[in-house]
Amino acid sequence: MTRRNASVPSVLAFPGSDGGMLTIGQTAAVIGVEHKTIRRLVDRGELRAYRLGNTRVIRIDPADVAALMGEVNPAGRALLGGDAA
Repeated sequence: MTRRNASVPSVLAFPGSDGGMLTIGQTAAVIGVEHKTIRRLVDRGELRAYRLGNTRVIRIDPADVAALMGEVNPAGRALLGGDAA
C-alpha cells in the first residue's frame, strides 16, 4: 500500500523551486493526486513534460505545475503570484 500525503510539500514551496525540475512523483505530491493522474495529464497535453536525453526519465517544470493549478482554480492565481481572475 502506498503512503500518500506523508510529507506533501506546500504548493508555494515546490521541491524544484530552486530551478530544478520535478519528478512525476513530486508533481503528484504537490498537487495531491496519484502519479497516474500526472501521467494522464501529460499524455493529454494538459501538463508539459520533458524527457531527459534519450532516456525514459521525465521531468516537469514547477512553473508548468503552477500554471496548471491556476487553470484549475483561477481565484488561486494571486496566491501563486499571478493575476487574479
